[in-house]
Amino acid sequence: WLTIDGQEIYRHTKAAGHIFEKVSDEALYRKMGFRVATRPDGVAREVVGISEEKRDKYSSRRRTITKGTAELAKAYEERTGRAPGAHELARMAQWVNLT
Repeated sequence: WLTIDGQEIYRHTKAAGHIFEKVSDEALYRKMGFRVATRPDGVAREVVGISEEKRDKYSSRRRTITKGTAELAKAYEERTGRAPGAHELARMAQWVNLT
């Protein structure tokens, strides 16, 4: 018996991910009529045609992150005397998301 060449598999991980996205997007459309597209920020994919307002209304995770980030930003401003910048807010949101 020989072991599988992990380096060769790793080399194709990104391509496999793209294939998975395409196949799952097509299945979602075929079975449910939904189209999926990459968000403008390029970070994730989302169902096309759902307004940001509706998405935010039904996204408990987003609400949790937004609330937690606001609390951290308030504490930051009280501690430093200035509002956090965009980079700091992004780090706060990441921290809230991961805890």
